Amino acid sequence: MTYKRPTVNALVALVAMTTMTSTGCGSTRSTEPSGTLVRPTARPLAVIEAPISTEPVLSTSAQAEQANSDVTTAFEWLMLRRIECGRHPRECVVDDLAVPGSPVHDALTEVMADRVRYGIVASDRGAHRFRIDEVVPVAIDEVELRVCHSDDVVLTMAVGPGRSSAIYDESWSSHWATWTMKSVDGAWRWSEELVERRVYEEELCEL
Repeated sequence: MTYKRPTVNALVALVAMTTMTSTGCGSTRSTEPSGTLVRPTARPLAVIEAPISTEPVLSTSAQAEQANSDVTTAFEWLMLRRIECGRHPRECVVDDLAVPGSPVHDALTEVMADRVRYGIVASDRGAHRFRIDEVVPVAIDEVELRVCHSDDVVLTMAVGPGRSSAIYDESWSSHWATWTMKSVDGAWRWSEELVERRVYEEELCEL
């Protein structure tokens, strides 16, 4: 997929979040953030179209602005839900995050099962930050978002008879990804994440 140079950006920061799945470069289909959302002032994103409530009736430009806000706000909300999944994997409800049967849903389900099995959780050390650079409409109920992520969250793992915590992963990485979101019963959910490029010990995002 080819993107034009973004003209507007939105910046949000998540404290103590974690990357979910594969290492190395290439394509992967999910991430696992965990932490606390910090919402700085952000400029508007590109205008998109999406099904929204229009009571009272809004002008075309107002509808587009509201739809854009709905999608980006939903993306941030989903990331917040992932915070709790990273910290409390036993309580994670994947259906709240992703479209059932989608690549992200399958990956999240597998990762949460592994987190529970091996006692891996996100600590309060490190941060995951992301920037939404572009929102592209695909259909009335589907959009794509181009997002840059930077993650140095420390994961811990329960070990030994007393199940004390030891560092499991303290690496730092950043990557560009294209997220697909779909509207299901009026709510936006993740469907797919395609990682375009990932690097370690290097910043791609210029956050």
